Amino acid sequence: MIELYISSSVEISSKKIIDILSKKGVECLIVENYSSCQKKCNKISLALDLTVEKGFILKIFNISPLLFKTTVWNVLQPLLKLECAFVVCPNVYMGCVQNWPHVFRESACPYNPMK
Repeated sequence: MIELYISSSVEISSKKIIDILSKKGVECLIVENYSSCQKKCNKISLALDLTVEKGFILKIFNISPLLFKTTVWNVLQPLLKLECAFVVCPNVYMGCVQNWPHVFRESACPYNPMK
């Protein structure tokens, strides 16, 4: 199972997202959530400048990490205008989706079993 944590300013329901993904053959569970986080800005502030973001947690079943980008990310990214997301793929990778070795970029590891 792959977990994807995203936030988006696009107004969309989890039902619409799951309808789109299911038409692509993706089995998943979607949970809507709200997070408070620091605003993205260039100024330094002593006070906490927090914003609330709507997001989704996607639990994606029965998909190879190597197919994740084409079957999930390339569908969600333009739909939700995503720049980044947090991904958890147990025993494989956890972190920024854009840094996922062999999925989004080449691994920095000198031992590369995918070559």
